[in-house]
Amino acid sequence: MSQKRKSTRRSPKPAGRSPQSGPQKQDQNAAAWAEVRRKLEQIDASKRAQPALSSKPRAAAARGQKSSRPPQAPFRIHVDPESVRPLSTLERAVDGLDPQSVAVTYWLDTAGWAGSRRVTVRFRGLLSDADANESNTFVRDEVVEDIEPDTGRIAVTLRHKVAQRGIWRVRATPVMDGVEQPERSQLSDVRTRYHLIAFGPGVNVLSWPLLVGLGALFALVLQVLFLAAGGWPWWQPFLIASIGILVGIVGARLWALALHRKPLRQFMSAGACIQGFIVGAVLVMLLGSLVFQIPLGVYFDLSAPGIFLGLAVGRPGCFLTGCCYGRPSAAKWALWSSDRREGRRRYPVQLVEAAMALFITILAFVAVLAFDTAGTGAVFVIGMLLYIIGRQFLFPLRKESRTARGRLLTILVSVAGILLTVGYAVLPNLA
Repeated sequence: MSQKRKSTRRSPKPAGRSPQSGPQKQDQNAAAWAEVRRKLEQIDASKRAQPALSSKPRAAAARGQKSSRPPQAPFRIHVDPESVRPLSTLERAVDGLDPQSVAVTYWLDTAGWAGSRRVTVRFRGLLSDADANESNTFVRDEVVEDIEPDTGRIAVTLRHKVAQRGIWRVRATPVMDGVEQPERSQLSDVRTRYHLIAFGPGVNVLSWPLLVGLGALFALVLQVLFLAAGGWPWWQPFLIASIGILVGIVGARLWALALHRKPLRQFMSAGACIQGFIVGAVLVMLLGSLVFQIPLGVYFDLSAPGIFLGLAVGRPGCFLTGCCYGRPSAAKWALWSSDRREGRRRYPVQLVEAAMALFITILAFVAVLAFDTAGTGAVFVIGMLLYIIGRQFLFPLRKESRTARGRLLTILVSVAGILLTVGYAVLPNLA
């Protein structure tokens, strides 16, 4: 009998275990961010442990027993605000506006580069002093192509809109041929900024409005001086030019919307195109000359030096702001500049176009001061056609190039226009 009891007695269960011990089933959100938490744990100075599920085993709770694993706090990090770059004066002025973005940069050194020409940079971010959940974390990829060895450093900038303001810790890791390279990872602590001014290296958001505004001022002053010297009241060309500048700005943005097929609600963020500015300003000049009874030819010829000088002064603003950029290049005359996403060596097409506009300005000055065009408008027409021809040669060097057939047709039409203008307006006056 004792032998039977001994054979049927169950062995005691180890203390602290329950029928449902072990990890509980994770929900979908926790699974999605598991990799984020794992990576961020490696860079967190406090070396805190990965959070465990805090729910107790139901069987142990039913018997009133405590779980053998103590509950752990949700995973979070702390970044000292004093260690993060403070906001600039402009950034503080617009800090209350939405949307807010994180702008973080990964630097890729091409010295002795032997890797792939195409690299993906994976950015993982976590908000400081906040639980790791879907709204406080992100994972984004940025792709860099056409990497050439020994062409300098490449700055890859992620601009990511976030719902939570504050300081974010971001780890950027290159991915080559589908494999992450953790030894090349870079860690950054950044503050959120207003999206329209949140950019990386090589982008000075104030340079475009400052230089374009300065160019418009030069154009306005020269136009007023030339027309006032011709006998017209100074306030008439001043009024026409002022309205023309405002309409030109609107035209430049509308042209950019149409070119990139963007909705009207992106009017302030879609950029601007110089073609739209010229079209808008010229239309106002036409109407203004009719209203004040200024001969069209005289008005446009005397305005030409100022217009092209304004282009020469304003175009470098595009180079400093990261618009109208050239293609990446390893050429000796290539300069480091940004397209607002990648900073690298590029063809400086904006500066070449500025030099071209300055050359046309000198020609227009000489033509107005040294030759009597009898108010035919030839100075303005020839100068504008030369400018159009020069731009066709620059288009192949730009990131958004035009078709070769369209460029050739534009050059032929412009050359024909110059020949007709010279034959109709210039040669008879020289004779």
